[in-house]
Amino acid sequence: MGASDHNAAIAEAIFHLYASTIPSFLGPLVKSAVVSFMDDQLRTAFKLEASWTTNLFQNVLMFVLSLRKIILRNFLLPRNTIPQVFGDLNTADRRHMNFWEIEPW
Repeated sequence: MGASDHNAAIAEAIFHLYASTIPSFLGPLVKSAVVSFMDDQLRTAFKLEASWTTNLFQNVLMFVLSLRKIILRNFLLPRNTIPQVFGDLNTADRRHMNFWEIEPW
């Protein structure tokens, strides 16, 4: 991946897209939050700089994911059944998704 102005334009569009889905007072934090999920190579390709807020978000993200890992490993019981998303084979040997099992609305 190489740095490009086209990549930077796509990155800005992504930031605006994500910012449009949350309350306006959280808008300035969107860029730092999205950039914190990127590795150095991707960040360079998008011509983005890692700021102190990005580093803060990255540290908080790593802490939260580590905490989640500990909770899942040590405090939750294993599943007794596997969630079934696909239905049985029909006469045409095809499986159709049972949407009501994963999207109840």
